[in-house]
Amino acid sequence: MKKISLLLLTVFLTFQSLGQIVFENSYAFSANFGIVNLTNAGYKYWELVNNEYKIYNLDHSIYKTITLPVQQGSRYFIQQQAPISDALFNVDTLIEVTYGVQDTLNINVYTAYVINENGNVLFSQSSTTIPKILNIGGSYKMLAWVRDTISNTYSSIDVYSLPGSVPCESCGLINGISINSPNSVETYSRIYPNPSSGLITIDYFLTSASVGSIDILTIDGRLIRTFSLDNLSSKLVLNSKDFSKGTYIYVVKDGISATSGKFIIQ
Repeated sequence: MKKISLLLLTVFLTFQSLGQIVFENSYAFSANFGIVNLTNAGYKYWELVNNEYKIYNLDHSIYKTITLPVQQGSRYFIQQQAPISDALFNVDTLIEVTYGVQDTLNINVYTAYVINENGNVLFSQSSTTIPKILNIGGSYKMLAWVRDTISNTYSSIDVYSLPGSVPCESCGLINGISINSPNSVETYSRIYPNPSSGLITIDYFLTSASVGSIDILTIDGRLIRTFSLDNLSSKLVLNSKDFSKGTYIYVVKDGISATSGKFIIQ
């Protein structure tokens, strides 16, 4: 009997020593959620909720809340490559965040911002999606694609030098995605409204290639339409009446890079 008890105790202790998967926390589902590695504060979770950036410690306690200026009739958005930093856009230790504001009455009117945690604006540019950051030989640059709101096409690419740096390009600075190298500026796209029962617009930006295409596929991967693209335009408008109700995949590609997403026809 003692041998059996000793055996059971040994099995129990061995099981305990192997460790267990432990639940830590649950965040509300959002596309605007990620992990950042700050130069002065280390790894943090973050999320954008309405007009507030909420930054959390690794134990999920709140670290800082940064409130974005309220603009009536507008919505706030970020892109996957939009960085949060405390050493890239300025030489102080304040946290800086990037975001965009889109006019809900005119979806072609939007402005990109960089502000610090005190609400001071470090950068703003109208008719610009959120800029991308490049590391060029250790010198950091910010590229902003500027759109002509009348023709709704890209008119220029503005280049800015940044005073700071980042601690580690593979440490989740940008939603777990490293900063782009100069030869990897990516194809960009977004689709709206989504879901839709009317017209659907796919905004796109091609890289240095002059032509590209958008493939429309069923959710199981069957190709149903292909549209040719060029750099003379920057959007494709689809009519939901041309599709059956359901979920579809679109793929924007130009031979150098590609981007994809899903949309729903109601």
